[in-house]
Amino acid sequence: MIAPDELLTRLDGVKRAGQGWSAQCPAHEDRRASLSVAQGADGRLLLHCHAGCDLERILEVLGVDVKDLFPDDGKGKAEILATYDYTDEEGRLLFQVVRFYPKDFRQRRPVAGGEWEWSLRDTPRVLYRLPEVRAAVAAGRRVFVVEGEKDVHTLEAWGLAATCNAGGAGKWPRECSEGLRGAHVVVIPDNDEAGQRHAELVTAALAGIALDVMVLKLPGLDAKGDVTDWARRGGTLEKLKELVTRPPLPEGVINLTEAIRSVSAWAREPMPRGIDYPWPGVTTLTRGLRPTWLAFMAGYPGHGKTAAAIETAVSAARQGKQVLFVSLEMSPDEIAIRVGQRFGLDTGRLYGGTPDDTDRYAFELAEGMPYHRLVNICYRGSLAEVEEIAQVMKPDLVIVDYLQLMDIGRESRVEGTTRNSHGLKRLAQKLQCAVLCLSQLSRPQERVKVYTPGIFDLKDSGAIEADADQIIFVYREREPGNKTPREEGAFIVAKARMGRTGMQSFVFDGATQQFEMKAVAEERAAIQGWSVYQGGGEP
Repeated sequence: MIAPDELLTRLDGVKRAGQGWSAQCPAHEDRRASLSVAQGADGRLLLHCHAGCDLERILEVLGVDVKDLFPDDGKGKAEILATYDYTDEEGRLLFQVVRFYPKDFRQRRPVAGGEWEWSLRDTPRVLYRLPEVRAAVAAGRRVFVVEGEKDVHTLEAWGLAATCNAGGAGKWPRECSEGLRGAHVVVIPDNDEAGQRHAELVTAALAGIALDVMVLKLPGLDAKGDVTDWARRGGTLEKLKELVTRPPLPEGVINLTEAIRSVSAWAREPMPRGIDYPWPGVTTLTRGLRPTWLAFMAGYPGHGKTAAAIETAVSAARQGKQVLFVSLEMSPDEIAIRVGQRFGLDTGRLYGGTPDDTDRYAFELAEGMPYHRLVNICYRGSLAEVEEIAQVMKPDLVIVDYLQLMDIGRESRVEGTTRNSHGLKRLAQKLQCAVLCLSQLSRPQERVKVYTPGIFDLKDSGAIEADADQIIFVYREREPGNKTPREEGAFIVAKARMGRTGMQSFVFDGATQQFEMKAVAEERAAIQGWSVYQGGGEP
């Protein structure tokens, strides 16, 4: 138990008043010394705010537990902490809700001789603060329905009309509904399942009785939190009024004004950067890869889709971004070998069983690059598994290689691919990450001439065009009758929702599995004295 003197040191404006003390109540802005403090005959400390502040709120501000007000007698005897009067419309007392320490609630009604009977029997069940409620209804004011008397007092301190039923959530007597006939009602449930069910119960019970009923879920509440908790965490009357007149939108709905307000900050300070592609010209056309965006990179077999995806993953990691690479075509070992090629690994020697020190050094260099730790590889084929992993890892970029290899269940190829395309778009929006998905083209490689691809060539799904924020083709020409594509080619930006379409020519180095912009390659070749069209290397 806390000593009286210690408790008084935590209060302001303390003065002796009879057998006890008066002080400024710490639970509200008090200029009149509204708090009375006394010590009962049994030694317990008694606190009462004449302005109506709840004892729990007073103790919370003081940093004192309820149990600290009672002597440590070890008997565990229940003590009455508060009583709440329930009256009829004329103000005549019908019954009380009594709060005990340890926490417990019971109900009692007055009987002859000033005694109490701890049973309501046929006593009418009425709303708490019924006279005030009926006056508010007559005046056309809103009435707030909460789950407990403490919350009623919180709202009354803001000058609002509030009420509740005795017994808490899930115990709304039919008679209570009549007290709200003709009312504009706002139900504020506690943030738990019981609170939600209670709100539904009250709403159903008031159908045809109240003029209108609104259920207001307060934002930012912890589990089981109530309006009093919301007020303690900075909620104000002004904020509550704004929520009532403009309630929170359902999940997934954003008001246009709020969206404009959000992006207007970019007019005053630089817009946060997304993820740049490894090729500046492509980034200029597309605006890069940004959260919630779904980009498709498509190409014919052997034109370098996977090489471009790996290069994008490494580039994103070098920018400090977390990457989840969903590889459904290559194993992690094969991807690691591709990365090793970037550092000088010769795959001819490696697969031929004759690696030398150059190859070993290439692996050492690749393994030692710290940004490679930001790239994680998985080979789960179903959309649900990919989403589950992404929710845990929270990547900035998800790369899928490739769309047509994802699990489609029992659906047709077109239906399954469409569903997976829609799902990847939702994943990008839900996790606020960018998604780059590779896709095949439908035109056969066996044709004498490979045509420059267009959006209509995307394989299996017309939904790709609708879902995509970007569509980029990796295209390399080939000589007639020769299935091997040339080293020169282009990134063709066929769709860029927030950018523009266009083409960026490149030279592909198969030995290092890297793309270089053609202008840069030609400039470098001119300096070194060899032709970019010779396939690279010194003459």
